[in-house]
Amino acid sequence: MYEKIYKIQRYYTDKEDNLNIGQMFHFLSDIMEHNAESYGAGAEYHVSRDLAWVLVEYDITVHKLPKANQDMIIGTLPYSFKRMFGYRIYHFKDKED
Repeated sequence: MYEKIYKIQRYYTDKEDNLNIGQMFHFLSDIMEHNAESYGAGAEYHVSRDLAWVLVEYDITVHKLPKANQDMIIGTLPYSFKRMFGYRIYHFKDKED
């Protein structure tokens, strides 16, 4: 599992200080890009070969949204490739857990 610590800044949250869902998708994209770069398959690799990843769908279960000023461990792991499709899992964990 590739993991990185992210601080939930106040400007990433809604009026109740919960992480904005749109920002959550930015974190998922960011961690995926860092993970791909870690094994040489980041954006530079794809652009140089006229290739691109295309996001088809997410399957997300939210138990509790992070709050402003919380440190979160966000992780991802590619786990399967079938034909043209690649699959990966993600997790958000409170750094204190």
